[in-house]
Amino acid sequence: MYSEMAANWPFTTPSTNVAAPASPAAGPAPAEPPASIAASASAATGMAVQPAAVQLSAAGAASAAASAQALVQSGGCEGCKAGAASPAEAAAGATDSSGGSKATPLPRIFVSIAAFRDEECQWTLRDLFLQATHPDRVSAGVVWQVDPLADQAFTRMAGGQRTAPYQQQVREVRLHFRSATGPCAARSLAQQLWAGEEYVLQIDAHMRFVQGWDVLCMQQLQQAQQAAGSSRVVLSTYPLGYSGQGAAAQVPEQAPATLLCAKGFDDAGFLRIQARTLRKQPPGPLPSYFWAAGFSFAPSAWLLEVPYCPHLPHLFFGEEVYMLARMATRGWRVWAPSVVLLFHQWERSERPSSYQACVQVDKAVRAASQAKVLQLLRQGSRNAAAVTIEGLRLNNGEHAGQVMHTAKPPTPADWAPGGIWGLGTAKSLQAFESLCGVKFKEKLLEQQAIYGGQDPAMFVEM
Repeated sequence: MYSEMAANWPFTTPSTNVAAPASPAAGPAPAEPPASIAASASAATGMAVQPAAVQLSAAGAASAAASAQALVQSGGCEGCKAGAASPAEAAAGATDSSGGSKATPLPRIFVSIAAFRDEECQWTLRDLFLQATHPDRVSAGVVWQVDPLADQAFTRMAGGQRTAPYQQQVREVRLHFRSATGPCAARSLAQQLWAGEEYVLQIDAHMRFVQGWDVLCMQQLQQAQQAAGSSRVVLSTYPLGYSGQGAAAQVPEQAPATLLCAKGFDDAGFLRIQARTLRKQPPGPLPSYFWAAGFSFAPSAWLLEVPYCPHLPHLFFGEEVYMLARMATRGWRVWAPSVVLLFHQWERSERPSSYQACVQVDKAVRAASQAKVLQLLRQGSRNAAAVTIEGLRLNNGEHAGQVMHTAKPPTPADWAPGGIWGLGTAKSLQAFESLCGVKFKEKLLEQQAIYGGQDPAMFVEM
């Protein structure tokens, strides 16, 4: 099931609601997010919003603060915080005072996917459900950025009858690919399909999964939360690659764990990261300084506290470090899983219709987005609002001459410390720089950044 938005979003206000489908009979209906979120979102965007289709605007996120705090304190869900029963124990049920068996509801996972003309996404969805231990507890939110005619064949989950029962667990928005403005806007829209699930998994559209990935993700997160002594933990790394595509895809037989490490700064001034392969499997998740957008697993409080910003059109390589800085200054820590959970298709030649190849990007628009993020990273949010993006005109493609639509343009306060799109106030950016060994303004790296805080001997030589 899906609801379609106007093909020219985000340049005009959509008139069609994005509503979550009914839950499968195998489990209880997802809890609706607080009505105040939807109400604030409607007021901020001018869109009619169903409660299950959360619009994470600045106003909406502010009204969700109490809900976010409750989720943070609980570790993301009742019975799943550090020290609570494992997913396996929860599945087995608990014994009540009368000696009988009392089933404990399993936590649910929302999987956020932004897909740009990606034929692999149909197979990603297939693997997502077929490899899960509890597929009835998994829901996906997909933003399809496609050609409505040429791409129609691969905008539905592969697998035929085997996956047909899970199609109702996929919430979808379809946009014309020519209106795409980059990963930040697409991931922001995908997050709005969240319907109160306790966990959020953000992935790319071209992935494969290990058997039982859902239980393993929760187990790894619980271990990391226990080691960190905090529920504000995000699991993330660059997964190993798989080869081939579609039904012929092959995952590696040997799959060591990886850890994100700093690689250097690109010409635009953004930190670039890479995955280093560990020689041996660690006994548990490892603390990580860095974060990957293509694999991120966290309690849903993360989505409420650090929602994706839709106001950075065509920002690409700065996406991850911008999100990381906002997370770190809000008290969130990244940990790398000690076991392999999923695989990524790294070879871009397998994806002929990429965003970079299909979308004509106004360089001034991209430069404004990059400048906004660089100011946040180099000045700790001071004067970041001086860069204006919202008034720039799009001078290419079928939308030439139109002003980019932002239903509620962000204010300077939104970009300031503590603002929805600015850095947090729980920790300073300087403290994070000292921890990870990165100087954003000077573009300098220390050894702890290059090796992720670990002994260089732990890694396979690159």
